[in-house]
Amino acid sequence: MLAGMALNGLVIGVLLGLAAHPEARRMLLDPALSQSHGPALIGGPFELIAQDGRTVTNRTFHGRPMIVTFGYIGEPDLTPATLQTLTAALDRLGPAENSVAALFISLDPRHDTPAKLKEYLANFHPRLIGLTGSEMAIAAVAKSYRLPLERTVDAAVVTSATIVYEPLIYLMNRRGEYVTHLSHETGVEEVVKAIRHVL
Repeated sequence: MLAGMALNGLVIGVLLGLAAHPEARRMLLDPALSQSHGPALIGGPFELIAQDGRTVTNRTFHGRPMIVTFGYIGEPDLTPATLQTLTAALDRLGPAENSVAALFISLDPRHDTPAKLKEYLANFHPRLIGLTGSEMAIAAVAKSYRLPLERTVDAAVVTSATIVYEPLIYLMNRRGEYVTHLSHETGVEEVVKAIRHVL
């Protein structure tokens, strides 16, 4: 009976812990986002337009570790906060670690043109590469990264749309394979440590 009570207490403790930590719950209940012995089904081929007007694909960055994050210029809080964290992390990496490709993929291709991305990213780290593309291409790459994403339209103003997304930072190895992802609230030192892990 004591063993049964202990087991019940353990189960209740785990459930309470998951309730208190939504990210832990999501990681546990979504196998695609958890670490496993096989490659996770996150990431994949893409073809997008860089801030300098070049067409780039996932093969463009083959052989380089990648940091991938999503957002859009019109988002006033989460996007700049995530980019500020990445800027601070990239500043702390040494010269030997310059091979990492830091990609910022716009979720608002209607408004975030290459020229606007270039101007916007000038406020952050010079190694950040802004990417945009057709709405279909952006939807496909967001789906391949399993990015939770929702667009809500303001009925009062037809042209007004809000994109609701989770500002994750994805780390990919030199073969373009998913290694892990971080919350936008992760501290700079932890981001640096995670980046160095994939170098």
